[in-house]
Amino acid sequence: MHDTEMNILLLTDGMQPGGVERHVVHLANGLNKNGVKVTVAATDGPFRNFLDSSIPFLKLPLLYNGTSHKRPLGFLRAVSILQTYVRNNHISIIHSHKRFSDFIARVVVSVSRNTVHISTCHSLFSNMTWLLSFGQYTIACSKKTEHMLIHMYGKSVRSVRTIYNCVSPLPEFSEEQKIRIKEQYNIPAQARVICSVGSLIKGKNPRTLLHAFNSLIADKKMTDVHLVIMGEGEQLEFMKKYIDRHALQKRVTLLPAITPVEKVFTIADFCVLSSLREGFPLVLLEAASIGKPYIATDVGGVAEFIEQGKNGILVPPNDTGALTEAISYLLHNQNTVKLLGENARMKYQQRFTVERMIDEIVEVYEQMLQIKEKA
Repeated sequence: MHDTEMNILLLTDGMQPGGVERHVVHLANGLNKNGVKVTVAATDGPFRNFLDSSIPFLKLPLLYNGTSHKRPLGFLRAVSILQTYVRNNHISIIHSHKRFSDFIARVVVSVSRNTVHISTCHSLFSNMTWLLSFGQYTIACSKKTEHMLIHMYGKSVRSVRTIYNCVSPLPEFSEEQKIRIKEQYNIPAQARVICSVGSLIKGKNPRTLLHAFNSLIADKKMTDVHLVIMGEGEQLEFMKKYIDRHALQKRVTLLPAITPVEKVFTIADFCVLSSLREGFPLVLLEAASIGKPYIATDVGGVAEFIEQGKNGILVPPNDTGALTEAISYLLHNQNTVKLLGENARMKYQQRFTVERMIDEIVEVYEQMLQIKEKA
């Protein structure tokens, strides 16, 4: 699959549950499976457990344990650890994920001239531009992100390429297993389930989802619908108070971010993404891999997967009314839900498998190593 000798270090801030971290796991496992030597470097966290046991893990003191908060002196210590590891293990490429890690990788590579720096940009943003330190080559997670990198941040067309983040297909469950999963989470066996998976932060906008769900069951008198929200973050306390204030305790289930995502998606009729901004969310693909469609806000690269009315439904961001209407529509049209899900699965299988992502990323690795050899 690859001719050029390569030794890859995947660098990210931490291994707490999140989309970027999930991508790093898929990428590391895929590279390892295909015979590429790979190390993962980050602050330790639960997602480390999903790495193949044969993949070396380099612990970095970038974040306080169990959080996304950065240690004031963690940067300096991490740079020292990485410089030693890169030198002693002959790392040919540092592939960084997240802006803080991009900056650290740039510093390390500046004194390790035999190492190439590649970064992946996972989102759209306009804040903290002072921290931007993209790699010599940048992989964009969507066409929208690629456009941002070129037209807002001056990346040359030759140094950017869109490669969609991809996922392995989730396992599927029998109807009997689905009932047991519902019992495990205290959800009525006959309930129709809507799910939302993602960090509970302002950018993911879980407030609009709660407003829409509350409006739906209040106005439509739907007694058999249950909302499952999986994730953690600074919006969690607001959500708990909202659920208590509107007496939704028996209608809404909050699950921690370490919950097996396949269990949440398998019991869902369909899924909802209410974000204000996104790069290219992996949850769309995870759900699609088992035939579950999404109602999602039309932000970032979402529309690069969801085709309106064909394999999902797009709604404007921060529009409670439109989201409520879309949820109500699918609840009243089960055949449409099934058709959207089948089309989503088909698109996933055709264009968004991990195997395809690994092939395309290795092409970038080889290209950059060949340029380095000729320099």
